[in-house]
Amino acid sequence: FKEKHEKTCLFRSIVCPDWHCQKEDTYLGIKEHFKNDHLVFQEKAKDGKYKKTFRRISSYDPKTGYFKYGAVPEFGEVFFASKMDNFCNLDYVGHFYLGEEEEARKFGYKITLTSQDGNETMSSYRLCRSYLALDEKLYTGNNYYEETFSTFPKYFVDKCWDSYNILTYDFEILQASTRN
Repeated sequence: FKEKHEKTCLFRSIVCPDWHCQKEDTYLGIKEHFKNDHLVFQEKAKDGKYKKTFRRISSYDPKTGYFKYGAVPEFGEVFFASKMDNFCNLDYVGHFYLGEEEEARKFGYKITLTSQDGNETMSSYRLCRSYLALDEKLYTGNNYYEETFSTFPKYFVDKCWDSYNILTYDFEILQASTRN
């Protein structure tokens, strides 16, 4: 009982999962810090889906010293996107849940990339992971990218970048049982 409580206690001490940040606080404190300092919220597009944009440059905010992730509110919860480029000729895009892993698995996301000429699309459906999965191990050689992110071949993602080095894709957050 004690071991389980220590892993799930709202007042346990954790480090911000954005491995560039290093802020330490209670679980509740880090959740609020992450929402307030690392997220920028966006609205749905007219077609009822979200549009996410990545630039080939960093999303680092020099004013605050924090990386900013595009976030959306859905089903009364908060989700955000992260992207990793060109590992073994694959690009990875993931949508993360601002909460515990057990709760994250109740939601999924569907991403659709479209080539710039509009002739090709590629979609991926994955279960969400907790933002707590964004730790240094993820970015330093622990090869569980395929468990954490949707995976797209780099050759296809390259067809989706526009001439301004911007990648835009459609996505939806789904309740895991709906899998539309």
